[in-house]
Amino acid sequence: MPLLGGDSGTAPTASQPSFITAAVRPSSRQSQVPPLLLRLLGRSRRHAPPSNMGLKHLHNQSDYDELKGCAGSRLIILFFTATWCGPCQQIKQPYHTMAEKEEYNAVFCEVDVDEAGDLLSSFGVTCMPTFVFVKDGIQLDKLEGASLGNLRKRIEKHE
Repeated sequence: MPLLGGDSGTAPTASQPSFITAAVRPSSRQSQVPPLLLRLLGRSRRHAPPSNMGLKHLHNQSDYDELKGCAGSRLIILFFTATWCGPCQQIKQPYHTMAEKEEYNAVFCEVDVDEAGDLLSSFGVTCMPTFVFVKDGIQLDKLEGASLGNLRKRIEKHE
């Protein structure tokens, strides 16, 4: 049905001012959803579920088993650390910063080896820091050492 002398699919005519057409037919810029709204709706720019769940502290095998069920097909990164480990403390803050951002479609976890001996043996961790990458319940990779560059590369490789 025409709206003030024209329909929404045509260019404005003399009897139809351009502001009417713009109000009826959104421009491509108006139809894009702003990134902030996507985050509020729980979607990243890739239309995936929220890319992270914040930093999770795992204390035992049952915590890990529960997390596996919630993570879906997202990458799980287990950071095995200790309060007395110097290199662990060096990479801890950058790892926490990565966990807070929605840069990766991954679940970031921290495991204190003095509290979670069962997880330590489950994943064969022998030194710290160690990062274990798990997806769909399968261990994909293990990174030993405090190299932030290597950590980012591994995350991008497996996410």
